[in-house]
Amino acid sequence: MRVLSRCIAGSLLAVVVAGCGTAVTGQHTPGGGSPATPAPSSSGPAVEPEAACPVQTPEHLSGGGADATEVYICTRESRAVPDDGMWMFQVVRRVSGGLDPLLQAYAAPDDSPVSGIACAAIGYDPLVVYLHGDGGTRAVRAPVDTCGAPTAQARSAYDSLVTTVVRERSDARIQSQLSVDTQCPDAFKDILSLDERDRLSGADDGLAPEPLSDPVSVCEYRITTDADGNRIGHLDGHRILSGDRLRALNTALGHVRHDPSCSRHEQTSFAVLNMGGSQETVVALDGCAVSQGYGWWRADDQLRLAVGS
Repeated sequence: MRVLSRCIAGSLLAVVVAGCGTAVTGQHTPGGGSPATPAPSSSGPAVEPEAACPVQTPEHLSGGGADATEVYICTRESRAVPDDGMWMFQVVRRVSGGLDPLLQAYAAPDDSPVSGIACAAIGYDPLVVYLHGDGGTRAVRAPVDTCGAPTAQARSAYDSLVTTVVRERSDARIQSQLSVDTQCPDAFKDILSLDERDRLSGADDGLAPEPLSDPVSVCEYRITTDADGNRIGHLDGHRILSGDRLRALNTALGHVRHDPSCSRHEQTSFAVLNMGGSQETVVALDGCAVSQGYGWWRADDQLRLAVGS
């Protein structure tokens, strides 16, 4: 869809396994359950959280893992922080129970690929566990089925682990509170200039903008340019248009006209109306252009006055 291809997401709500740097589907946070046997405990001090999950390439479990004295799981998880949006947290968990069933499940071989089976083109959380012992630290992953997903037995064993959080630390805000409250993404491409550059819409296509239905959500963006020269809009405000304000806006939309001389790249801010809907409309707040669908026009100042705060 047009909107999805142009919007720059304000957040990435995926869990990333520490040390792997791979975005994965789903979130598997072990905890709870009634393990048959507890994990072995070390007679010495526990592993420092910073050393719990060293950067390694996860491997299939070999040797059984019975020599493990400490076992850890490290994840990055998205969480809401009151009045401060969504943040990614680094979370270190120490396994305190359920290890024996997991080691048994992880020792099973990977399933062999089978031709002719349709597999979803997605990545899977490898369910990595870090085993610490006298011989060092090993990062081991779950065995996988024919499509590369963790086997059901391995997933069940992983989810049944009993764990204790030994450290959790925020490291990056991925969505502002304004974005959470308004459902406007924190960043959005300047599609007016993008369309002008790529000639994805034209002023001679015979279309006319449709009037917008009450109420209208307005996401306002200010533009900056990144290192690659891309013009990116950053969320700067939000409002709802209704009643007389909306009627004034629709009247102004009815007065737009085709004008190929109207620049679509000189604006420094823009507003997206009804983002993601069939009537999504983009208005240059300090320029001349307005677009809807794949058509664009020159708009009078009355339109910007109706959209503005």
